[in-house]
Amino acid sequence: MLDTDAGRLALLYTAARLLHRIDKGDHPDLATPIKKLVETLRAAARPPLRVVTAPPRDER
Repeated sequence: MLDTDAGRLALLYTAARLLHRIDKGDHPDLATPIKKLVETLRAAARPPLRVVTAPPRDER
């Protein structure tokens, strides 16, 4: 279930929340494993879709 786009987004959201709490002093021992998880997720991410637009029309 977590190996989907929605699952990876959920993992990143949760990691961000946890890292915020770590910055506030909670569970500092989890900082390294969570940062490694984020890097793994980022490395596995697909490149974003490129928006292709039509060339400008000649207004003659």
